[in-house]
Amino acid sequence: MFILIGNSLTVTRNDLFQATGRTGVAQYLLVITDGKSSDDVVTPSNQLKGDGVTIFAVGVGSSYNLSELNTISSNPDSAYTLPLSSFDALSSIATTIKNRICKSKRFFWF
Repeated sequence: MFILIGNSLTVTRNDLFQATGRTGVAQYLLVITDGKSSDDVVTPSNQLKGDGVTIFAVGVGSSYNLSELNTISSNPDSAYTLPLSSFDALSSIATTIKNRICKSKRFFWF
């Protein structure tokens, strides 16, 4: 099976953030995977982060690569890389992600 996270990051950058993203607004991306990518994730994740996108990387199950998730996610890894045992546990991290976004230096209340 081919998991193309790098390609997905590139398409997301080009078709979502660059094509429709609003300037001056904090941008966040949530990547969820249950496996290791078959393509390069370094370049596209660095491009997104260079554009100012904050990336959360969630690994589900036991087949993902933690080092790869750390590469994809924003820093620090401990705040933006989230391992889960199963897809059923996704709901358990919703509050964690919301709190990290709301407490981010890039989040502004108007």
